[in-house]
Amino acid sequence: MTAGVADSDAICLTSPSGLSLRVNANGSLQRFDCGPISLLLFLGNEVEGGPANLYLRRRPAKGRGTAVEWIPLLGPRSPTTFQPSASADTLTGLGSWLGVDYSISLVLAKSAAAWFWHVKLTNTSATAQELDLTYAQDLALVFWSFTCQNHAAALFASTSEME
Repeated sequence: MTAGVADSDAICLTSPSGLSLRVNANGSLQRFDCGPISLLLFLGNEVEGGPANLYLRRRPAKGRGTAVEWIPLLGPRSPTTFQPSASADTLTGLGSWLGVDYSISLVLAKSAAAWFWHVKLTNTSATAQELDLTYAQDLALVFWSFTCQNHAAALFASTSEME
């Protein structure tokens, strides 16, 4: 990663395969690159987080209503606490939500440009729970400089329309 906003609280992960990742302290993905190619269309920040996220969802049990409950596991609305590994190729987070303790790990592969989310869920409540996990990513696959130009053009277009 070359250009970008420097943030002393950001966690940097790298892999020999060419993947590099910059994660905000709250787990939101600030940058995610494979060599000169950006994998994120929208850069995350501490306030908004960005669209790339893992979501934990709980379906209602009998007698517990009909509403599906959910929580992001990354970003400012997440209860997850993060820390990098000593090898700088893994990010691990721990948290708890509605009777579920969880650990999540983002692992960058060493020999291929691939990444994996490892998730462990532990039910700490007295009743069974029906849970699922969703991964959302705003995939760009363009040179990083293009995403910056695209954001600047979109910002200029939106401010021009207001005048």
